[in-house]
Amino acid sequence: MLQHPRDAQATFLSETHPTVWQTIPTLECLLMNWRNMAKVPKFGRVKDALAKGIAKIEKWYKAMSQTDIAFACLGMCFILCCDYLSQH
Repeated sequence: MLQHPRDAQATFLSETHPTVWQTIPTLECLLMNWRNMAKVPKFGRVKDALAKGIAKIEKWYKAMSQTDIAFACLGMCFILCCDYLSQH
């Protein structure tokens, strides 16, 4: 269960390339994973904790989507996709 937040945090730990563009896609992925986990009976004991975590991430996701970071995420994603396609 804790692997998802660890993986999300790891996306921002680069010292060699910018990572801010990964913020929104990373939060979307984490939200999707936790929402799915909240529906699985196996995680019933931590359902309340997942709900609180989801609410917190949604709060920050909404706040971030109303800043210039959202524009940076879209722009960087487009640039990196074009760069990848030109190399492959």
